[in-house]
Amino acid sequence: MQQIRAAWRPYLARYPRHNGQTVKGGKLQLARADSSDAMKAQGDNTFVATNPVFWTSGTASTDGFGSIQSHEIEGSNVDLSREFSELVIVQRGYQASSEVVTTADQMLQQLFTMNGGSR
Repeated sequence: MQQIRAAWRPYLARYPRHNGQTVKGGKLQLARADSSDAMKAQGDNTFVATNPVFWTSGTASTDGFGSIQSHEIEGSNVDLSREFSELVIVQRGYQASSEVVTTADQMLQQLFTMNGGSR
């Protein structure tokens, strides 16, 4: 397996110099998997290339790689309805567990009261 990493190539940004001129930064190299068999998930949004033959590398705005936009907001990839449903389920589970502990505590208190509070 070969790990795919991004590399820098000329010019991602322009940097002003003290003499009024600008210096070009680097271009961000992008990689595209041309097949679903080209990578394997390792977790934490990390992928490993399983077959480098199915990978194409290039830079933004060339060869179908799309473009990089500054001052743009990326759309979320979170399914809010599912996340809220899971939150409600977890909250209800916590509430039920809390009620079990409260009931067990009350039962123990009644037991001690019936025994006169001594062992």
